[in-house]
Amino acid sequence: MHPIATYKYTTTNIGDDFQSFAVEQIVGQRTEKVARDRLYSQRTPVRLVGNCWYFVTRPWDTVWARLTGRPLFPPPACVQPLYIGVSIGKRAQRWMLTSEAIDHFRECEPVGCRDLHTLELLRTRGVETWFSGCPTISLENVWGPSTDDIYIVDIDPPVQDRRGLRGLTANLPSRHSPDFRGLIPPKIRGRATEISHFTTVGNNQERRYQMVHKLIEKYATARLVITSRLHVALPCAALGTPCIMLYDGDERLTGYDFLHRIDERTAKNFSWRLEDVSVPDVSQFRRRIRAVVRHFVQTGRVMSLTEMEESLNCPESDNLLAAA
Repeated sequence: MHPIATYKYTTTNIGDDFQSFAVEQIVGQRTEKVARDRLYSQRTPVRLVGNCWYFVTRPWDTVWARLTGRPLFPPPACVQPLYIGVSIGKRAQRWMLTSEAIDHFRECEPVGCRDLHTLELLRTRGVETWFSGCPTISLENVWGPSTDDIYIVDIDPPVQDRRGLRGLTANLPSRHSPDFRGLIPPKIRGRATEISHFTTVGNNQERRYQMVHKLIEKYATARLVITSRLHVALPCAALGTPCIMLYDGDERLTGYDFLHRIDERTAKNFSWRLEDVSVPDVSQFRRRIRAVVRHFVQTGRVMSLTEMEESLNCPESDNLLAAA
C-alpha cells in the first residue's frame, strides 16, 4: 500500500499543524506531507488522512491550478483520502461543492466532518457523513508533570504577516472581531502568561513542529488555558486540561457545546473560579478517531458507519455518529 500522508501548511497559524501532529500520534510515526491548498500538484501516490479547514489562502492557487489543467478539488487520482475532520467554509464551497467534488466525496464515504455546518452541507447533497470532530481531540497526554501555569492564547484580533506574497495571501482580520480581553477578570490576566499561535516560519516543517511540541507541552501541563482558538480548546479537552473558550458564534465551532464557551453575554454570569472549570469527557471522540485512522492505515479502506458501531460496541444511546 502507498505511504500515509498528512497535510503540510505555510499559514501563519501554527494551530493548523496540531491536526497533522495528532494524526501522527495515532499512526506512531512521521508521515509523508501533502500541501493542503495545492492538492492538484501532488504526483506521488499516497494515502492521505485529509482533515482541515480547506482553502484558506487567497486565490493565487487557482491560477496555478488552471495552468496545470487540474482543479483545486477534488485531488488527483494518486491521492487516496480518508476524510475525517473536514471543514468547508464559505471560501471553499466554490470548489468543494461542485458536482465533481460531491461525486468524489460519495466515492470516499463516510466523510467525517469537523463541524455541524459542514456535516449539513454534505448531507443535504447526498453524501454519507458523521460528526468526527477534529483529530486534535484524539491527543493523548504523554507530558507532565502538571503545573500552576495559566495561559491566555490569541484573544486579540489575529496578527497578520504583511510581507511579500504571504501578505497578499493572508486572511484579513475581521473588522467586527469581538473584544475578548475585557471579558477576563484582571486577577486572572495578572497571573497568566500570554502566548500565540502566530508564526512566520513558512513551510519549514521542522521549525513548525518544534513550535507544536512546545505549545502542546504547555497545554498538557497547565492549570488553566483561556483561548479563542478551536485548536487550543480541543487539544486541552483531550489532554485533560481545564480550558475556557471565548466564543463569537463562528459556524466552524458548531457541535462543541461540551466546551466551556463564553461570549460577551454569558461572561457576566461566569464565576471564573478555577475549580469550576471542569474537563469534558471526550473519550468517545478519541476512540472513534483513533479506530478510523488505524483501520485506514492497516487496511487501506475507509471504515463504514456500521463498522464503527460494531468495532467500538457503542450503545445506541451514546451514538455520536448521528450528530445532526
